[in-house]
Amino acid sequence: MSNVIPFYPRHKKALLKHIEDLEELYLSIHIAEDALNKLDEIACKVEEDYNRLLRGYISEVGSENVEVLFLEYSTDVEIVFDSNYPQLKLHPTQLDLFEDLR
Repeated sequence: MSNVIPFYPRHKKALLKHIEDLEELYLSIHIAEDALNKLDEIACKVEEDYNRLLRGYISEVGSENVEVLFLEYSTDVEIVFDSNYPQLKLHPTQLDLFEDLR
């Protein structure tokens, strides 16, 4: 007789089950990535609309009167506190943000 170690069927069955599980997981990851990419595209469009509306609002009330809540959701504005000037100033992060206000 030889010293061949038998490969038990239970191992084979377990390996095949893991392959099925991994395939299902990989498919789920792919679907989730697609959904995330689509949501990101939608969010970018909503952010563009929001920033456009915010520019209009700022032109109506003035930058010193804009509520912090509105600035929090803008992707085009950063708030900088200057210790020499005791008010918050708006600095556009994109060059054309306040182009129509200059």
